[in-house]
Amino acid sequence: MPLIARWALQGVALFVFGWMAVMAGHWSSEVVDGTSSDRLSMLGEGALVSSKTVASNEAAGADQ
Repeated sequence: MPLIARWALQGVALFVFGWMAVMAGHWSSEVVDGTSSDRLSMLGEGALVSSKTVASNEAAGADQ
């Protein structure tokens, strides 16, 4: 692989990982800045979505 192409690939990978770090930091700061009720509601929403998914998957399996 030519040197320029290798540097370009490393630059793209660095950009992607940097962007992911910024997004994770932004999400984390939003969670920390929220009240405890906001944090609990976010966690509760995630739990509801996952329990609904499990229940719908179980129902679909029972129909077969």
